[in-house]
Amino acid sequence: KFDRKTGKKTTLTTFESRPLGLKFDSLGNIIVLNGGNGGGLHRVSKDGKVEDLVTEFDGKPFGLADDVDIASDGTIYFTDATDKFGFEDNSYDIIEQRPNGAFYAYDPSTGKTKRLLDDMYFANGVALSKDESYVLINETAKYRVRRYWLKGEKKGTNDIFIDNLPAFPDGILRDDKGIFWISMISPRTQELDDLLDNSFMKKVLLRLPKSMHPAPVPFCFALGVDENAKVIHNLQATNPTFTSITNIVAFDEKLYFGTLVDNAIGRVDYPK
Repeated sequence: KFDRKTGKKTTLTTFESRPLGLKFDSLGNIIVLNGGNGGGLHRVSKDGKVEDLVTEFDGKPFGLADDVDIASDGTIYFTDATDKFGFEDNSYDIIEQRPNGAFYAYDPSTGKTKRLLDDMYFANGVALSKDESYVLINETAKYRVRRYWLKGEKKGTNDIFIDNLPAFPDGILRDDKGIFWISMISPRTQELDDLLDNSFMKKVLLRLPKSMHPAPVPFCFALGVDENAKVIHNLQATNPTFTSITNIVAFDEKLYFGTLVDNAIGRVDYPK
C-alpha cells in the first residue's frame, strides 16, 4: 500500500510469485492476477487475507495470469497471457509468435469460469468500455488491441480495436474521461520486426538462452485513445529516467505509472 500524501509504503500481503493485474471490487477487496506456478485469480481482503478464486481451466493450470477488470455486475474479466511459458520465460512466447493466450470471465456468484477467447497472442491488459458493451484486451505480441463484444448485435463476437501499434502494448485502463490508457512497454524496431517474420531465425533464437534474446528498448511511452480508437494523447519521453511502463492509472488529474524494471511509481500531470 502506498500513501500518496505521506509517501509511506506498507505491505498488505505477499505472494510467492508475481502479482500482476490488480483491481478493487465493489467491497474494497483487491482482485489479483498472480502470474506464476499455482497462480491465477485471487481475492485479497482489506486485512491482507488471500483467497484463491480460480487457478486452472478444464484441469489445466494457468501459465501466466496477467490482467483484470471488473464489471458492475461483479463479473471478473481476466487474461492468461500464455499457457506455455511462465513469467521468467515470457520472451520465448513473444519470439515464438504462437497464440498461446486466452481471455476469461469469472462469475463470483457461482464460482464458474468461462473462456471467451482462445488463440490470443500474449493476451495482456484488460479494460471495459464505459457502458460495458465491450471489453478491450491487449495482444502484446501482435502490437494490437482486440475488442470482445458483451452486449448488442455483436455480442459474443470480437474484432480488432486498434492495430499496428508502434510499440508492445502491455496494460490498458479506462479513466473517468473515457480515455483508454495503453502502456507501451517497449517500442518496436525494424530489426525485431524482420526477425519475427523470419521463421528460421525464430527457431534459432528459441534455442538460445533468454539472456541472448532481444532486450526491451528503454523508453517511456503511453497512448491515450478514445472509444473510437482515435489517439488523443501520445506521451513519449526521450532520455527517460522511468522506462518500460506496464500500467497507467489516472487519478486526481495525475497519471500514475507502473514499470517492469524499476522499484518506483512514476507520476506526471494529466495532459491538457
